[in-house]
Amino acid sequence: MPASVRSVPVGVSVSRRVSGAVACALALSLSVSACGGDGDPTSTPTAHASPRASATASPYGEPAVASADEAFSVLRDYNRRNNAVIAKVRKPPYDFSLWKTVDAGPLLAADRFGTKASKNGYDLPDTRWLFGAPIRVYALASKTWPKDLLVAAPTHYVGRRKSWMGRESVALVLLRQPTSGAPWVSLADGVAARARLPQAAAPGTDPAPTAEQREQVVTLARQLAAYWRDGTAPAGFADTKFVDRPRTSRATSMKSGEFRDVVHDARILGGEGGVHAFRVDGGVLALVPYRLSVTWIAASGTRHWTDMAASVWGSGSSSRLRSTNLAVASFYVPDGGPAQPLGYRDQYAEF
Repeated sequence: MPASVRSVPVGVSVSRRVSGAVACALALSLSVSACGGDGDPTSTPTAHASPRASATASPYGEPAVASADEAFSVLRDYNRRNNAVIAKVRKPPYDFSLWKTVDAGPLLAADRFGTKASKNGYDLPDTRWLFGAPIRVYALASKTWPKDLLVAAPTHYVGRRKSWMGRESVALVLLRQPTSGAPWVSLADGVAARARLPQAAAPGTDPAPTAEQREQVVTLARQLAAYWRDGTAPAGFADTKFVDRPRTSRATSMKSGEFRDVVHDARILGGEGGVHAFRVDGGVLALVPYRLSVTWIAASGTRHWTDMAASVWGSGSSSRLRSTNLAVASFYVPDGGPAQPLGYRDQYAEF
């Protein structure tokens, strides 16, 4: 998980770490929480973990992680390793390669941005980021590696103050174990409205979606890209409440009303293979990473980047400011009904 993440739980522009990106999501309801000796939240995992499949339940074999306790163990190990990397890459020689020990795939683009900002002199706050006890565990079963795991969990940070991400929203974290015994790495982390989270699949359910379900999810992911690109309404979605198009940026000198934004490119990272889908109770849960290229256009005169963005893209004035963002959208596709957006967040990235 990159040190420059800006989390957007579903309608509020609230920075989870330090970067200024754009996002849509639910209002946050923050509360103070205590931490254990290693900095991890100590609440006991409860509720709706994916049950362990029987030996004959699925042609894919047993889930890679089958209980909330096991998933929390994976998250605690990731927390420890991730925060160790964050502390190292903020200092000379700013070794980006360290990120590859904890993250993979699209998330490395955000890691690259944060590392470049540190190297260029941007002073990131001394903060540790932690995933708490899972409230949902969605495990994709597989007899072979790599094995994927999707977990819904609260996010906690330890720094100048302590605060949960919010009671109404949680992180959706996609982790992968590339080989047997290897450490789990994060591929993407999104956000979801807690109230809309589906339950895990029932015991004996094959967690891999059917070919028809996967085709539907890919179509919906493409509709969302088109919506962000040109405003075309995504016909397969019940609404766009939690995945609305990005409208503001806190990292420019432009204030609301002084600019308009144009998403001139929006595409799924990794093509169809980048669409992650998990069979859950009553449907399919999807987590999809996108590359967004946004042009911020001043209504008049010129503007410039500020804060972290300026450390990477420069602070020179222009009538057009361009950014590249890693966006992650999550949605639930119930059997026989329109898709329900769960959340959207983005962060600056260097691809």
